[in-house]
Amino acid sequence: QEPLYDAVETAILCTRTMAGLVAGSAFEVERMQRAVGQGHLLATEVADWLAARGVPFRQAHAAAGALVRMASARGVELTALTLDDLRATAPEVEWDETLFAVLDPARAVDRRDVIGGPARARVLEAIEQAERQLAKEP
Repeated sequence: QEPLYDAVETAILCTRTMAGLVAGSAFEVERMQRAVGQGHLLATEVADWLAARGVPFRQAHAAAGALVRMASARGVELTALTLDDLRATAPEVEWDETLFAVLDPARAVDRRDVIGGPARARVLEAIEQAERQLAKEP
């Protein structure tokens, strides 16, 4: 039983520590928004976009990787590439302008609208649920 009590005590201490950490945190929203557009975070969106159009995922992954390498070599983000760049990288793929719409971080997050997912609606639901639960506790 002692290991169980130790685990519970540790979990309580960790929860209190995290509560204090979060309460004392300040977020630089503008800086975070700039950062999310950097580093080719949306490369998986490219692969998913291709796969949704019938491209085998292995090939879609390779094409997305080639685009990331091209963008990195030029020192730009994926959104700076042109349709001609896309076609030159993977000519076997039918590229079109709709790809650029998926290269939006907010859209990428909201697309993952599943229970426990990061979509804005799901996060707001989780916050509301947590607030209701906290309001019930003594």
